[in-house]
Amino acid sequence: MQIVQCSTSNLNQYFKFIKDLYQGNPYYRASMVPTMRGILTGKSAFSKDKYIQPLLIIDEIPQAVATLIWSDQAPDMIMVAFFESLNNPGTVPIIIEEASRAGKERGAKQIVFGINGHPNYGLGILSRGFDLPMSFGNAWNPGYYDTLLSAHATNFSELDTYQKGMGQFAKEFSSLKLPEKSAGLNIRYIDLSNLASESVIYNSLSNAAFAKHPFYFHRQVAEDYEMLEMFKPILRPENLLIAEIAGKPVGYLLWYPDFNELIPAGGRIGLIAYLKNKFSSASVRSFRGAQVAVLPEYQRSGIGINLMAACYKETKNKFETCETGWVVDTNISSKGMINKWSQDKIKPLKSYKVYSVNI
Repeated sequence: MQIVQCSTSNLNQYFKFIKDLYQGNPYYRASMVPTMRGILTGKSAFSKDKYIQPLLIIDEIPQAVATLIWSDQAPDMIMVAFFESLNNPGTVPIIIEEASRAGKERGAKQIVFGINGHPNYGLGILSRGFDLPMSFGNAWNPGYYDTLLSAHATNFSELDTYQKGMGQFAKEFSSLKLPEKSAGLNIRYIDLSNLASESVIYNSLSNAAFAKHPFYFHRQVAEDYEMLEMFKPILRPENLLIAEIAGKPVGYLLWYPDFNELIPAGGRIGLIAYLKNKFSSASVRSFRGAQVAVLPEYQRSGIGINLMAACYKETKNKFETCETGWVVDTNISSKGMINKWSQDKIKPLKSYKVYSVNI
């Protein structure tokens, strides 16, 4: 078995392996492939100041692909991103060996599987919920990935997503007394015609609100502008709700329809999905409450609840269910909020793992 460092000249082999691996799979969607391609070819703003090395593992025929990513914003770890493999126990050790070599050269102390360069590009390897379709922005992978990676991991963290029916939300919000709004609180839509300035707001709020998140690290404005610009054709202004107090941005809530419901098995977001979302949103049954961010000094002041109430107002007559973003197993406050108004404790819909290996 040999490892090949891919360049732009042979990246087509990398993407062909992924396409072939999921050929005919009813759950997988290639919705993140355009983002991945931008990162791996170096065309993305994210790639400009990172060490990025795509790898192809071959044993007569391709066996696995992965991309090593190191950032000076998270210098203690080297990430093994976009990992895909046949059920071959020899692929992970050879990737770990290469990641260890590259990581040592840069002073990294850990190898991490399951962060695709940054949580905004994908977080976690699916470990439960294989019989459910892949949600937009989430991973779907074969169940044997957990076996391959657990055999070598020093440690792992678990993340879950949860699902609620809109009927349950209706019961909760009909009886919920919202906290008194802070003086001057206003919740507005993102201005998609002015993404340059809106990206600055989104970026600064994210960096401040998620500074202590175990997997988040500092983002550049250019990276978030590029991400929002890429998804601008399928986003609507109400998908990013921004909370302001006396004109100062203090938080946001990002939600969007599960665009993967518009994409055929193995497909990616495209013109047809765009048109369906713009003119026939009723064809999507679920939406994702992807991110809620509130500046630390304004947390526990009712802003998060008011953002959720504003989101419910936008979605209550349009969707059947809501799936949350990733909730880290140690995030007691977020788990408490999910179950706060429910009569019964809600079980996770899907579970994911981030694996680490000491160097």
